[in-house]
Amino acid sequence: MKIFKLCSNGGMTMPAKNVKSAKKGAAKKGAAQKSAAQKMTARKAPMKKAAPRFTYSNLTFSENDHVTYDQAVAQFHGELDHHYQNLVNGVWLAAANGAEMAHASPADTRLTVSHFPKFGREETVEAIRAARLAANEWGRMPYKRRIAIMRRAADLMYERAWQAAAIMAFEVGKPRGEGIAEVYEAAEIIRYYCDAIEASKGFVYTLTSPGKNTRTQSVLLPYGVFGVISPWNFPIALATGMTSAALIAGNTVVQKPASESPVSAYFLAKCLVDAGLPDGVFNLVVGPGSSVGEELRVNPMVDGIAFTGSYDVGMHLYRNFGIQYPKPVIAEMGGKNPVIITENADLDMAAEGTARGAFGFSGQKCSATSRAYVAKAVKGEFVDRLVEYASTRVNVGFPTERATFMGPVMNQSAVDTWQQAVDDALAAGGRIVFGGNRINDGALSSRRLWIHSRPTTVYSKMNCLCRSSPSKKWIRLKKR
Repeated sequence: MKIFKLCSNGGMTMPAKNVKSAKKGAAKKGAAQKSAAQKMTARKAPMKKAAPRFTYSNLTFSENDHVTYDQAVAQFHGELDHHYQNLVNGVWLAAANGAEMAHASPADTRLTVSHFPKFGREETVEAIRAARLAANEWGRMPYKRRIAIMRRAADLMYERAWQAAAIMAFEVGKPRGEGIAEVYEAAEIIRYYCDAIEASKGFVYTLTSPGKNTRTQSVLLPYGVFGVISPWNFPIALATGMTSAALIAGNTVVQKPASESPVSAYFLAKCLVDAGLPDGVFNLVVGPGSSVGEELRVNPMVDGIAFTGSYDVGMHLYRNFGIQYPKPVIAEMGGKNPVIITENADLDMAAEGTARGAFGFSGQKCSATSRAYVAKAVKGEFVDRLVEYASTRVNVGFPTERATFMGPVMNQSAVDTWQQAVDDALAAGGRIVFGGNRINDGALSSRRLWIHSRPTTVYSKMNCLCRSSPSKKWIRLKKR
């Protein structure tokens, strides 16, 4: 067996046994052969991993990056209004009754992004059955073969990253920087899970044996079939995280993406299929939650659920999933996040962090900053700096434009919810200090700051500022 030494950065050096042999052979054959042997061992040593080029904290584009992105945008623009198919048991299919779901771009509702088959319970059952039939062989496949396929899928994500970023710009209104960072994050998630199962040798652990004639092991086995219900706000990264974890561990998957982001799910499906994933191991089912999602919840062939979305839906799945104990339901639900600004805070850094947190992807994420508790002594200065940052750095526009920091909210319902929250805040004595107007035919509106109001939970691009004295009250408010 070859034993690899793990480097601190997660890379691997050459097997120690091979390195030792190469050195002995080189010593015997002189300087010239030593040089050749060193070159040979250098070629055999795996490359150290490089950090991802784009992350959410590093969104610097070169001119060539901008040109490449613009080319991808032009290409996908030519593919708008396309009719796609769902994936069941390795076959791309339309709905049995021919029904389709159309989706308009949130940035410009005059643009139809896609048409997808509208699957119901019958087609979902077929997808679940395909996943069940594939589960035994996939689960028994040596983990090294599984991660070889999944690492190829990660490579394909990197190769097609610009295409995916363009898809998300039109489909969910994600600006170019956040779009490319999300694809890189998705690929890194796959690699991370592959590294984890590799480091643990497939989650097989040798235990202390009770006697000399026995061998005791702890072995983690796959559940079987997982239903993955993914959201629209991070349609590639979150879908990839839930799906790849299940697949790498030996489970098969039926994915139901959000109805607003099926093309992003199609992108993930194509990467998996093109990487060589066997038929039936991954199935893509686009359709309403009332039929597709409910079938995943109640079907006895489904062994687990991974979900990201609202609290109400997540708790419904958890409380009513068919398997009662142990209950393999992984639910990541909503959250709202305050920032606390004290008297000795770096106000420039605080203003930038608050604005980026509040207005990144129009505030449509569970990690968005929705309110700030500011010490009275610095409230005025902090508001001035926050308004300055928002007015000069948070550019609102079509998500594919270079200067755009903040694009649209997802749909008219989100606009209405956002507007109602602001109206309620104003009625309660709040005051808008910046922004607030509707911009175009899509779901674009300007960034908005309001102050002196009771904190309100809204999944949108706004920030509530509350002045206060430092006290335990901040902690109590933080938990609301």
